[in-house]
Amino acid sequence: MKKGFSNKVILFIVIFVVFFTGCTSNDSREILNGKKIFAKIVAEENVVEEIIIKEIDKVQEKYPEAIPWDEAKYYVGEEVIIKGPMVNINIPSGVRGNPVFMDIGKVYPDRSRLSLVAWQNDWSYKPNFWGYLHEEVYIKGFVRDYKGVTQITIMDEGQIEFAYGK
Repeated sequence: MKKGFSNKVILFIVIFVVFFTGCTSNDSREILNGKKIFAKIVAEENVVEEIIIKEIDKVQEKYPEAIPWDEAKYYVGEEVIIKGPMVNINIPSGVRGNPVFMDIGKVYPDRSRLSLVAWQNDWSYKPNFWGYLHEEVYIKGFVRDYKGVTQITIMDEGQIEFAYGK
C-alpha cells in the first residue's frame, strides 16, 4: 500500500514539475513581453505628457496676467483673465436661452466657485464643453457678482481657452 501511495506521489510530482516548467517558461515570455509593452506605453505616455506640458506652457505664457479663479471675487466690475480647473458642467433642460453653467474651482452649490454662463442661443455653433471637464481653462470676461457667486458670462468662443487647446 505504501508503494502505491509513493508511486502516485511521484507521478503527481512529475506531472506538476512538467506542467509548472512549461507554464513558467511561457509565463516568463509573456511577462517579458508585458514589460516591453508596458515600457512602450510608458514611453508613449511620457511623449504625450511632454507635448501637453509644452501646450500648457504656451497658454500660460500667453496669459501671464491670468488671475487664479479663487481671486476673481476681488475683481468684480472689471474685465480680467481668470484661470482655473473646470470642475462641473450643467446644461439644464427646458430653460430659455439654453444656458450652459460651468463651475471653475469648486462645484455648485459651493458659493466660493467661479460660475461661467454661456447662452447657447447666442452662439453660431455649439461647443463641446464636456471634452474640457477637469481641464485648466483661461477665461477673459467681465466679472460680476450674481446672488453672492462670482460669475462671468461667456458671449463668444474667443473668451475661453483651454490649457492645451482641445
